[in-house]
Amino acid sequence: MTTPLIGLSRAKFMELAAAAHAHLKPLVLAAANHGVVYGTVTQNAGRFAEPPARRPFVLIVGDDMFETLGPSAFHSKSLRRVLARATHIGINAADLNATTYAAAADIAAQGGNVVIIECRPETEREWLAFVGRHAPTAAKHICTPNIAAYARASGRA
Repeated sequence: MTTPLIGLSRAKFMELAAAAHAHLKPLVLAAANHGVVYGTVTQNAGRFAEPPARRPFVLIVGDDMFETLGPSAFHSKSLRRVLARATHIGINAADLNATTYAAAADIAAQGGNVVIIECRPETEREWLAFVGRHAPTAAKHICTPNIAAYARASGRA
């Protein structure tokens, strides 16, 4: 992972939590209080290491930079390996929703493995298809401004 928060003292975690954006604060606190591995991987970062197998994790996949590029902007094998271990996956194509990040922290604190994909509406379906292929059994949560499109497809939202 490109920015793992492993091996920091609890005091350092608390310092980071105080400075973190509000939506990320629960993730830093989960790392401090529950041993959750928390990291971020960004577009075109290349190969990234998987979180340790013995520890729950939250990985943010940042595909919402200046442009959204979809799964092809990430090292495919690394991404597939992490998705295969995920118990829960969030695709956030809407505004930052603090509830999504707090839920991810709670799931990981209870031993789950969470991947949050931050993208934009134009690639959310591409991400959903990719996640469906590589993490078919993981629970999925989608934050989208396109809710009406999903309601038509499934009959409910």
